[in-house]
Amino acid sequence: MNSWITRILIGIMALMISTVSMRPWCFPASSESQATAKELAAIGEPGPQAIKFRMWTNKEEGETFRSGDRVIIFLSAERQAHVTILSVSPDGSVTIVLPNKLMPENIIQPNKLYALFGNDCSVRLTTGEKSSKGQLVLFLSSTPLTLDPLRLPESAGWLTIAGDAQKEIRILKEKLRAMAKEEGFNRATLSLPCDTGDNLEINLTEVPQRGKSKGIPGGVESSIPETVTGSAGLKPLRKGNLKQ
Repeated sequence: MNSWITRILIGIMALMISTVSMRPWCFPASSESQATAKELAAIGEPGPQAIKFRMWTNKEEGETFRSGDRVIIFLSAERQAHVTILSVSPDGSVTIVLPNKLMPENIIQPNKLYALFGNDCSVRLTTGEKSSKGQLVLFLSSTPLTLDPLRLPESAGWLTIAGDAQKEIRILKEKLRAMAKEEGFNRATLSLPCDTGDNLEINLTEVPQRGKSKGIPGGVESSIPETVTGSAGLKPLRKGNLKQ
């Protein structure tokens, strides 16, 4: 009798364990994936000839993001530069936000103000529902990032590489390291904090534009602004935001 009851209890416990194992989202990212995410966000060191630039977002300094908020990055550099932006997730996956299929020409001109992903861009950034430890990484370089042999799917507007796609991740790392050796290389990270202290995920959306350009719309200022006082709702990302 006791052995019969014991077998029933063991069967119930086995069913409970198998049910829990069907929820893969409950498990944290592997340490290898987390290391990959950190490495991608820290590739390259700006040198003495690094392109200086200013960057801020459409949020007041100290103001947090909420789910569904638009994300606009204001950028101005002292000289011509190619802009590369990655969205790096804690699971090691990475999306190449810029350049993309809709905006393949990622060059900006000196001393001009650009509103990346603003109203005249074909791609919009919004904050997602989930909190994560992900971040945006912005690179400035004197030469463009070439993705070959990485291929963009026909149906996609931008390239996303899964964290477990080690071959593709390795190729991307090599290309970023090569770009970091070029004269003028500079980089910065951008987090999107929410009320909980975590960072919100980024969603990309294609927005049809009439006569849309393949480059980065902008260039509305004749010189780099020392401050943005007088521009409603805009504050520098941080004090002294001229990146050396």
